[in-house]
Amino acid sequence: MNLSSKSRYGVRILIQLALNYNTGVSVKGKTLAETQEITEPYIEQIMISLKRSGMVRAERGCAGGYLLSRPPESITLLEVIELFEGKLELVRCNKGSQACSRLPVCETTRIWKRLSETFRREAAAITLAHVIEENSRTKAKKTEYVL
Repeated sequence: MNLSSKSRYGVRILIQLALNYNTGVSVKGKTLAETQEITEPYIEQIMISLKRSGMVRAERGCAGGYLLSRPPESITLLEVIELFEGKLELVRCNKGSQACSRLPVCETTRIWKRLSETFRREAAAITLAHVIEENSRTKAKKTEYVL
């Protein structure tokens, strides 16, 4: 399973906005593009989805830019991934009228479902705040040994 660039970049963009959350200062699209090394048009595509989802809001004007609409503690990786990828499932055995014909006798259906549920549960437990906290702990450990 590979996540799309929209999911990966969306998480990176949200983390950058989360780092600014307590300041109340918006971040310009151009700044996001430069910092994240993503083209401005692609940033705009991602921001459309993030705004529609209610995770991000835009401020207009010369001092405008993007801000998180909710606290970093309330935005999970699962929410971001599913925004861009759809429901997170490793396999889609039971997809409505296109259900796999082997579903009633398949030996692997339950294990794929269990693995999907585990991944979803773990992704739902990780918030933007957790990612920031973990990164700051890692950076602190690295600087402890610098002479």
